[in-house]
Amino acid sequence: MFISEGTQSPDFTDHDCVIPAVSVGNVGQLAADLLIQNLKLTRVGYFHDDCFLPVIGNDPFACESRDSKCSLMTAAEVYYCAKRKIVVVQQRSPIIKSKKSQYTEMLFSWITTSKFKEVVILSSVFSDERRDEQLTGTQLRFLFSKNLNERLTDFIEENQWKKLECRQADLPHAASGEAYMPGSGIAKSLHAKCVDKDVSSAILLIFCSEGDNASEAIQLATYLNSWKKWIDLQNLSECSATKSTRGWILPSSWKLLYGSRFNQSLFQ
Repeated sequence: MFISEGTQSPDFTDHDCVIPAVSVGNVGQLAADLLIQNLKLTRVGYFHDDCFLPVIGNDPFACESRDSKCSLMTAAEVYYCAKRKIVVVQQRSPIIKSKKSQYTEMLFSWITTSKFKEVVILSSVFSDERRDEQLTGTQLRFLFSKNLNERLTDFIEENQWKKLECRQADLPHAASGEAYMPGSGIAKSLHAKCVDKDVSSAILLIFCSEGDNASEAIQLATYLNSWKKWIDLQNLSECSATKSTRGWILPSSWKLLYGSRFNQSLFQ
């Protein structure tokens, strides 16, 4: 369940909600990091549920350039910007394998209770599962609910966005013509629940492999921003100890993404 950090839970009515799915290379979560950092979102609560593997650590967004107190982070937290009406969920711990359905149900219940305007799920798919025609061109894909598809028809055509191609999964009971998304986590099941209940929902994803997935996260975040126009990447200016890539200010926590550097004196 969602627990607010304040005495009163924020009103999320008509807000956009971004949810990363734990997927290939953790691309969705890395993209969520970029949104939280660059939109300067404030943490307003967290999810408390036994479906997460327990984790705790220092606030990954605590740095000199942010008004941040010494605080701890937990498995799944909620960040918020009232001015832009944006809510971003950040999940830092995997879901227990037998409790994925429980987590999806809990998350969907929170979505309906919060009355979000739109839900955007960020995910990724194994690149080795691509078909021949998917090997070239953009590796970004989308899936929209029917109402979003109708409303954004012109945008899709103008920006040449590619819808995820349907195919039959390699299972005897699989239905033909379904979206095939291996490695995408709960993205498909959560999107299906939203569609069934007429909640405006979108999946934005990228084909990738496990490894250094920072560049894919930047691509996915840029893909989302090209639709929502939340950030002016051309004129983004912010004092930060971390470098800027394609207009994005990288979170300070990414400095240690691959551990500390080796001692140079070892090779002298």
